Amino acid sequence: MIERQKRFAAHYAETGNGAEAARRAGYSAAAARQTAYKLRQKDSIKQAVEREQWFSDHDSRSAKRKATDMLIETFHKADNATDMRKAVDALSKLHRLA
Repeated sequence: MIERQKRFAAHYAETGNGAEAARRAGYSAAAARQTAYKLRQKDSIKQAVEREQWFSDHDSRSAKRKATDMLIETFHKADNATDMRKAVDALSKLHRLA
């Protein structure tokens, strides 16, 4: 895979928009939609996009796990009920429970 195709895969995984990914990767803006279509048909591009998405999801889960740990620690170290509640509220929002 050439460098531009790698950039396309990374941008496509990030945005989910083929034409935008093609433009960001350096392909012609006038033919971005057609280029994106052709690129997405290639197995090597499909695999690269899947890898990029996996790493992105993995990084996101890691960040969420770290934030969760930090909020739980904040809860346990809280001096009063108000601070405890703030930590619980933040945890609820982080995990989309509120």
